[in-house]
Amino acid sequence: MTKVTVSVNGNNYEVACENGQEKHLLELTKMVEEHCSKLVSSLGDVSNAQLMLLVSLTLADELYDLKFGNSKKNTEDLLQVKAADIDSLAKRIETIAQKLSNL
Repeated sequence: MTKVTVSVNGNNYEVACENGQEKHLLELTKMVEEHCSKLVSSLGDVSNAQLMLLVSLTLADELYDLKFGNSKKNTEDLLQVKAADIDSLAKRIETIAQKLSNL
């Protein structure tokens, strides 16, 4: 395990991570810091605990959308494409059937 010092909203924290994961941890910290900055800009002065709660909820909401929201939309989009493919194939089959019946 490696210990890395990260800074969020002006506060330093020592965090342990697996060896080789330091860069990833710093990237995650950067994401959290960006969310903190946006919230502080829009809300003004809030306690660190409130800020961390709001950041957690914001990130959880993004994760929820990725996990459930978009997958439902992607499934609906895929179903529409497949339905169009089936319609196209059905028309081709009908055309071939008509040509065969005319023989």
